[in-house]
Amino acid sequence: MLAPAWTTDWITDEARDKLRRYSIAPPSGNCASASVSSEKPMHFVPFKKEVIACPRCCSTQTERLAQFG
Repeated sequence: MLAPAWTTDWITDEARDKLRRYSIAPPSGNCASASVSSEKPMHFVPFKKEVIACPRCCSTQTERLAQFG
């Protein structure tokens, strides 16, 4: 078991650049604010559309087709 749990926050800027060079959009956002050890109430809010640039052409006119893959 890995403790603390691995998050995408651990990906270095160099690794994010490598993902972009291989045409993979690196994860964005900050997972560090999520705390597993403390209980917090859940608040449901409308989905905020995140603008992600295409790793091939850098266009921001993108659409998420799948969560993974």
